Amino acid sequence: GSDGAKRTIVSINQIPMDLQDAFIALEDKTFREHKGFNIIRIFGTIKDAIIHGNGISGTSTITQQLARNLYLEDKMGERSLKRKITEAYYAVILERRLNKDEILEAYLNTINFGQCYGIQAASQTYFSKDVKDITIAEAAALAAIPQYPQGYKLVTTCNKSEVDDNTKNLIKISGDTAYLWNDAGKDRMLTCLYLMH
Repeated sequence: GSDGAKRTIVSINQIPMDLQDAFIALEDKTFREHKGFNIIRIFGTIKDAIIHGNGISGTSTITQQLARNLYLEDKMGERSLKRKITEAYYAVILERRLNKDEILEAYLNTINFGQCYGIQAASQTYFSKDVKDITIAEAAALAAIPQYPQGYKLVTTCNKSEVDDNTKNLIKISGDTAYLWNDAGKDRMLTCLYLMH
């Protein structure tokens, strides 16, 4: 993006299969089979919205999420039926033009990981290693983040005056900043490992 965020593009063949599988398991288990959107999930969401008065929410396939990141960034916060249909429309176009590996590659290179965008930057930011060296547990931890990047990012910061030696999850203090390990996404990470298994 134009926000100057850290991002390094990696090709799909540099991204380990376990890491690909972690995102597919959590975000879109029928990714390899569907044609861009899951009509049953969309109708289920519409029904839910009508019966319970909920907004139209988290039923996006990986392709729909990519479509949203590419074409609908200004409408990200909207939970409307119109946005969902537009998203599905763009998803179908993406599926016609790109193969599944190209879609997954673009998705993994553009998603928000809380402190950076893209899977290579996230691997470096959180684990100080290249994406090709990520373990299964690390893959699951990374896959847990995009659902709620600001809440589930693996490291949070605060002023060093707010911590002491007994502070839980303290990683290090650098200058005036304290870095803390954030385990808010732990349950989602464990769910990911369970689904992968």
